[in-house]
Amino acid sequence: MKNIDKKIIDFTTEEKINFMNEFLSLYKKRPIKDNEGGMKIPHLFNLYLVLKKLKPKLIVESGIWHGQGTWFLETACPDSKIISFDIQFDSLRYTSDKVQYHKHDFTEYDWVDFFKKNPKYNSENTLLFLDDHVNFNTRIEFLLNSNFKYVLDEDNYPSNQGDCITPK
Repeated sequence: MKNIDKKIIDFTTEEKINFMNEFLSLYKKRPIKDNEGGMKIPHLFNLYLVLKKLKPKLIVESGIWHGQGTWFLETACPDSKIISFDIQFDSLRYTSDKVQYHKHDFTEYDWVDFFKKNPKYNSENTLLFLDDHVNFNTRIEFLLNSNFKYVLDEDNYPSNQGDCITPK
């Protein structure tokens, strides 16, 4: 199993306060005010902390829903390349010309070829963001055999709730 990089999860109190103030300013500008079924303020703040610590050059987003997360990723990391995946776009309300969209599962993408053709992106500067409500057990083998080092799974529910198996 890959090790957890503690630099991503350790924050000083001062950092949390500063990031909270930045985050709230950004959150007020969100395009989708009622994101029922999608990320809301606690989810987005956690994501914001990770983005600010990691500063990814590439963000791979799996699961788009209405597009609020895509907007947030793009706004919080304006210099990052974003590739977004979902198996359906029926509920999509926000799209961006800067984002590369794919209508299939991210595991079907040729990541070996992508990283070979784009050497400026690598495991140290890439974040895989999973908000796709897919049983995490099916992701483990892919993740262990991939170059993705930083993975954030947003589908983490309390043990008696949720629509898929997630890491607890």
